Amino acid sequence: MLAYALRRILLIVPTLLAIILVNFFIVQAAPGGPVDQIISQLKGTGAGALDRVTGGGGELSMTANSASQAASQSRGSRGLDPEFVAELNKLYGFDKPAPERFWLMLKNYLRFDFGESFYQNRSVIRLVADKLPVSISLGLWTTFLTYLISIPLGIRKAVRDGSPFDLWSSAVIIVGYAIPSFLFAVLLIVLFAGGSYWQIFPLRGLTSDDWATFGWAHRILDYFWHIALPVLSLVIGSFAGLAMLTKNSFLEEINKQYVVTARAKGLSERRVLYGHVFRNAMLLVIAGFPAAFVSILFTGALLVEVIFSLDGLGYMGYQAVIARDYPIIFATLYIYTLIGLGLKLVSDLTYMLVDPHRFRDARPMTDPVMPDPVMIETRKMERLFGLRLTPLVSRRLLNFRRNRRGFWSLWIFLLLFGLSLFAEFIANDRPLMVAYRGHWYFPVIADYTERDFGGELPIAADYRDATVAADIQAHGWMVWPPIPYGYGTINFDLGRPVPSPPSTADWLGTDNQGRDVLARLIYGFRISVLFGLALTISSSIIGVAAGAVQGYYGGLIDLGFQRFIEIWSGLPVLYLLIILSSIIEPNFWWLLGIMLLFSWMSLVDLVRAEFLRARNFDYVRAARALGVRNPVIIWRHVLPNAMVATLTFLPFILNGSITTLTSLDFLGFGLPPGSPSLGELLSEGKANLQAPWLGLTAFFVLAVMLSLLIFIGEAVRDAFDPRKGGG
Repeated sequence: MLAYALRRILLIVPTLLAIILVNFFIVQAAPGGPVDQIISQLKGTGAGALDRVTGGGGELSMTANSASQAASQSRGSRGLDPEFVAELNKLYGFDKPAPERFWLMLKNYLRFDFGESFYQNRSVIRLVADKLPVSISLGLWTTFLTYLISIPLGIRKAVRDGSPFDLWSSAVIIVGYAIPSFLFAVLLIVLFAGGSYWQIFPLRGLTSDDWATFGWAHRILDYFWHIALPVLSLVIGSFAGLAMLTKNSFLEEINKQYVVTARAKGLSERRVLYGHVFRNAMLLVIAGFPAAFVSILFTGALLVEVIFSLDGLGYMGYQAVIARDYPIIFATLYIYTLIGLGLKLVSDLTYMLVDPHRFRDARPMTDPVMPDPVMIETRKMERLFGLRLTPLVSRRLLNFRRNRRGFWSLWIFLLLFGLSLFAEFIANDRPLMVAYRGHWYFPVIADYTERDFGGELPIAADYRDATVAADIQAHGWMVWPPIPYGYGTINFDLGRPVPSPPSTADWLGTDNQGRDVLARLIYGFRISVLFGLALTISSSIIGVAAGAVQGYYGGLIDLGFQRFIEIWSGLPVLYLLIILSSIIEPNFWWLLGIMLLFSWMSLVDLVRAEFLRARNFDYVRAARALGVRNPVIIWRHVLPNAMVATLTFLPFILNGSITTLTSLDFLGFGLPPGSPSLGELLSEGKANLQAPWLGLTAFFVLAVMLSLLIFIGEAVRDAFDPRKGGG
């Protein structure tokens, strides 16, 4: 263990250096740096970084595009004195070559000297020291409450496994797991902080403006009053996984021989559970504390800090990214990476103490039970849609059907997705069919001009135009979709302010531009699922291939891949999206490509572990002895067994892909403006608390979609669980 710890500590140095190096050149390459932004402000084209998320400024401003308003220094500085531009470059240190700037930065960082902020005229280390307590307190309270709730709940579920309590609590836990924290944050704000319902809690900030004048008791109450909603949103999204881990750990220990012996000796159930089972079952749960804290502090809290305007590290880092405040960007990156690598080391060492075999190529006592091909051919095979099914597949399908919640969730999800594929026939500002002067027209699938309907101009026909509609009605008729609006149709005939509440014309109301909310939900549902499926399939193919190569060959190949993954996972997705939006307007495929660069890592560790385990099985050794090539062994022999665990994770990966797209759209770094985006609708709900139907509608659609996927994933996992007779 000592050798492993020393090796990991030594590897932290090059890993940290590589992460900082790659990030340095990525951020430096992004247009719209501090010099460009000052020039942009001098020319009057600057924009607020957080206008869209926090609701300030113009409703149509896009956060991601604010950086691209200063296109490049060569274009942005036109019309200004070159000497003035040179002085600006010298002021920010850009008169030196990039390698020299990087070397100076490294020397200063060894002393934790991060320089001064470009815009706040304060030492970065002082800014970090001021913001860190906010993020730490948010993370600590969330972690404390998560463990306080999850451990007793997990123990209760293990003791009453299979009871009605276990079933309904599992449903609640799965819903909590499915819905990300920032969705709950928006819901809580709409309901309890400034919306049209209950104004119980403050909308933003960690303390009141006159907090310093309060007494100590009043200060404590004011602090908890402000932090209640942010912590609650994080706890709801965090306790699910820990509760299920506690339950599974207890179930595994309860079935062991020492528990049977303790019960046979007449010990009380409470003594057995808390005197013997508890300390063994909780080892894995406690060992995961560092990783859980890092996840909450550095991942989950970012959006929550932005939504609630909590002045922590996440909020400061987000502002620095938009403003290209390089000292703050690199300081927060350095601190996050250093703490993350350190706590990951602590977490791995703790896991190693708990389970030494975790980091060894363990070989099982027996090979997995492989179905006999002769028996499969001679047995009577069942059929599904005309296809023959082996007994193994039949048992897995039966297990899937037995999970009624997952089975019906699959059908509901397929029904909703199938309907969304025909969105143009459900919500469109073009008629489905037009009969005009004895001719039939189908505008929903073909383009026609005004001349086709008696007009004089060769332009696209606007069927909502009074003149065109009157001429068609005079010589025929039109059949409209159930929702006579497209996702981008602006209704100029509302006659009331926007956003407008639900009505008979707009069933779910309109957004802040007068667009029908229901139409945007239908199209947004489709694009979210299609994006999630495309990202899940592509990232799974790459992740499975990378994990297979790592696990099968091991050695230096595995070590090199692991270091590369550590470095690659430290790259900032947000920065790359800003670079992309600065150069070209992001679309569906560009966004898919940039997200694919990072999402492929989600399956690597799982597949790697399966291949590390399987490469020592007898059937693999036999294949090698027979001279079978390694690629053939990987593809035809090991991969089918490893795919069992992989398939069970696909619904959860799809859930994560949709959540990622939604969060990026919410921040303004996702799909182009005007796209039918659920994240954009959620952002409009946050910015228009007087129109609660926006936030509530987006929340419930996303909650239902993500919960259905998790229910399906649970059923798939049951289908492949050998303890249920399906393996």
